[in-house]
Amino acid sequence: MCLGHSTLLMKVSGVELLLDPVFNKYASPVAFAGPKRYSNKPLAQIEDLPDIDVVLISHDHYDHLDYESIRKLKGKVKQFIVPLGVAGHLTKWGVDSSQIKELDWWESIKK
Repeated sequence: MCLGHSTLLMKVSGVELLLDPVFNKYASPVAFAGPKRYSNKPLAQIEDLPDIDVVLISHDHYDHLDYESIRKLKGKVKQFIVPLGVAGHLTKWGVDSSQIKELDWWESIKK
């Protein structure tokens, strides 16, 4: 299910995946200067999502990595998989480091 510009929720082999979660009205660190999401409101609210096995973050641009969304999601997520350099953002935002797997180019992970 597409939930926004980059946000996708899918179930693959019984695993709930959430890609690039951005649920705020703006893809920006400040609401007064930044692009609005393409729809007036998200198609789903974080509270309505199922428990998430994996959140996959592709990169750290504001339209793919959102502070407020991560803060609200962290209690519903088992594992965050992120590119190098992004784990620091998540730990600063309150995500336990044991929940974060940081990967370099060409690295992979199996569950």
